[in-house]
Amino acid sequence: MPDPWLPGTALGSALLALYAAPVALGRAPSPVGGEWYVRTAGFLADVVGTGGPEPLLRWTPQACQLLCLVALWPLLERVGDGRLSWPGRWGVLYLVAVAGWVWRDALAPVSPPLLAALLLLPLLLRLPPFRGGAPAAGPSDHRRPNG
Repeated sequence: MPDPWLPGTALGSALLALYAAPVALGRAPSPVGGEWYVRTAGFLADVVGTGGPEPLLRWTPQACQLLCLVALWPLLERVGDGRLSWPGRWGVLYLVAVAGWVWRDALAPVSPPLLAALLLLPLLLRLPPFRGGAPAAGPSDHRRPNG
């Protein structure tokens, strides 16, 4: 088995380069819009005591997108059990990470709800299946064809 830290370290360094390069070149992410986001960021900025909601509106979507990758791993483990190998899971995670960076501006408004969904989905998959319907009237006799 390969070193378990190697793929995670490589993915972390690739994501650090992808997200840090635009900031190092002077292109900070654009703030996410929407009344709900502005009100929520304003409330959180007042609670934390920052100067305003601008930093939260800029950096929270990117943080949520990166946390989505962490929440995706247990989901891939649960869903892909037996069908998706360990390198396959890392491959899916790499593809999702790069796609998330490419479409980061389009995904910015939906990243907090997406993170919540990815955190709740493994919990919902652990629930036992609902078995509706009426219980059987009694044990059936399998020796007779009609009864």
